[in-house]
Amino acid sequence: MKIGIGGHIFQMPPLGYGGVERVAAWWCDELKRRGHYVRIFGHPGSTAAHDALVPVYASSDYDQFGPAYRQHGLGLDVIHHNSDAMPSEAMWTTSPHGSHRPFVHTVHACVWHRRVPCPVFLSANQARWFGYGPNAPVIVHNGFPIDRFAVETEKEGFYLWCGSLRGSKAPDMAVQLAEETGAALIIIGPIQDGKYADYPERFPRGRGRIQYLGEMGDERLHYFRKAKALLYTCAPEWMEGMCLVLCEAMLSGTPVIGLVTPNNTIVSEIVSEGGLACESYDAMRDAIQTDRAASFSPDACRANGERFSIARAVDQYLELYEAVMRGDRW
Repeated sequence: MKIGIGGHIFQMPPLGYGGVERVAAWWCDELKRRGHYVRIFGHPGSTAAHDALVPVYASSDYDQFGPAYRQHGLGLDVIHHNSDAMPSEAMWTTSPHGSHRPFVHTVHACVWHRRVPCPVFLSANQARWFGYGPNAPVIVHNGFPIDRFAVETEKEGFYLWCGSLRGSKAPDMAVQLAEETGAALIIIGPIQDGKYADYPERFPRGRGRIQYLGEMGDERLHYFRKAKALLYTCAPEWMEGMCLVLCEAMLSGTPVIGLVTPNNTIVSEIVSEGGLACESYDAMRDAIQTDRAASFSPDACRANGERFSIARAVDQYLELYEAVMRGDRW
C-alpha cells in the first residue's frame, strides 16, 4: 500500500516536545517495517522511516498542506492527515467536482472537524467532547513502540509531572500538591505560557525538593522509569485527546495518579489497572500522603500500558485505509 502521512509542526520524531509528531513517526516506522510505501508530508528534518519526504513548513496558512497534497499526492492509495490545519484537499471526498482520493484525518486536538471526511478520534473522551455518544464513528487509541520502554523496579522518591507548561495542563496544581504534602517533584516540559516563565529560577535543576528540568526528548524516559508515580493534572475546562505521558509512565512500570473532571475522563479510560483516577484535588493529595503509588507493581503498570502497542494501532489504521479505498465514508 502507498500511504501519505501528513505531519504537524515539528519534525518527525520531534527533538523535544511534540506529541503528534512522535505518534506519526511511530506509524511511519511500523508501516515501513511491514513493507508499505510511506511518503511523509512535513518538516524537512523528519527522520522517521519513509520512502519520500515532501517538505511542508509550519506557517499561518491554514491550507499549508493543500498545495503539497495536490502536487505530490498523486499515486498514493491514501493520505493520512494529522495537522490541525485543514487542507483544501480534505474536501475532495465530498465535493461533487473533486477527487475521490481516500483521506483519513486523525483529530489530535480540540479542533472542529466537521468539514473533514473520515475523522478518527483518539479516545471516547475526545469523541464525547465533540458531541458523539458511546458509538462514535471511529476511535483508535495511540500506539507505542513498547520495546523502546524499559521498566525500572527500583524507584526513587520523587513524583514526576511531564507535559507542556500551560494553563490547560495545570502544572501549578502539581506544585501545590508537592508543597502541601512535602513530596519531591520533578517537572519536565517546554514553557508555553508566560505564567510559568519563572519556573527555571523558582525550581532550579539540581537544587531543592521541587525541580524544573526543562524540555527533554527521549532522555525524559529515565525519569519516567525512576519516578514513584506520574502526576496528571488539568484545568477544569480542558479535554485530553489521549495524553502520551499516561502510557509512557505505565510502559516504564510507573503508576499514574491522575485527575478526572466532568470534562476530562481520559485517566479513567486509559489508566485502568495502572494507577489511580482521582475525582478531586483532595483525592490526589490523599493518594500522595498515604503513598498509594506503592500498591502498584511495575509489572502490572507495564502490562496495562502494553494494551496500547504500535502494532495494534497500525492494524486498525490499515483496516481504515482499506475501508476508505473501497469508498467507505463516515
